[in-house]
Amino acid sequence: MVRGIKAYQGIVSKPVLHFDFLNEHCLKKYHNIHEPVVVFGIYDLSIINKHKGIIILRWCGNDARIQKNNLHLLLNHSNVVNVTPLPKVKKYLNNHGLKCHLIKFMDYIEVKPLQLGNKVYSYLNKYKPEYHGSNLVKKINSKYDGEKMNLKEGSCFNRTPEKMIINFKEMKSDEILRRIKSFGIDTLGVSVRGYTGKLNINKIYSASKIQNELLLHKYRANKTGEFLLLYDGKLLVKTIDGIIKLNKYD
Repeated sequence: MVRGIKAYQGIVSKPVLHFDFLNEHCLKKYHNIHEPVVVFGIYDLSIINKHKGIIILRWCGNDARIQKNNLHLLLNHSNVVNVTPLPKVKKYLNNHGLKCHLIKFMDYIEVKPLQLGNKVYSYLNKYKPEYHGSNLVKKINSKYDGEKMNLKEGSCFNRTPEKMIINFKEMKSDEILRRIKSFGIDTLGVSVRGYTGKLNINKIYSASKIQNELLLHKYRANKTGEFLLLYDGKLLVKTIDGIIKLNKYD
């Protein structure tokens, strides 16, 4: 379960029982106070004083906020290991003096937007919308073709596959950048057509327009869709009416 520690038993707190963590990670129900145990969802700290062996606390998110005033109780327990697959939770615990390991569980599945028909649904926590999913909603709401989402009432917007594709040989710079901005988040991105560079590019998440007159003049005769320059991990690509810089891509 955790590198260097073999755990074969676990405890799942009531607020996260529906995730069925024990079956997902092939763990037995808690039965031995001396063997390592994994606790999913830290909503009850009583196990800290009862268990004699190693305790792996798998923080889920909202539990860290709920235990804000009790986190200091964990500081002096050498048998406690804090872990989470969520970078924000790790940072939150670190800021409160707790060492927390950022790990990816073997069966952990990241919650990603789900496409159903011409809509996309994104998970939001009803009670903590500012924590789960809000960044996704705000980025999508910044500019896209469809009905804006409401953080309190849910999260869906119209999306068709063709709007998530850019074509260097058919679109001008502004249209390319508009689509990248609309879907430029880590779990979406836009697919690429009309690119003739040697480096493989599958998705683009962030880009900007080149305004430098010297660069525009230097590459004015290059073919549309051609890879021009690579520097600091950024790519310059020729468009119909100029040059754009790919800031984030894979």
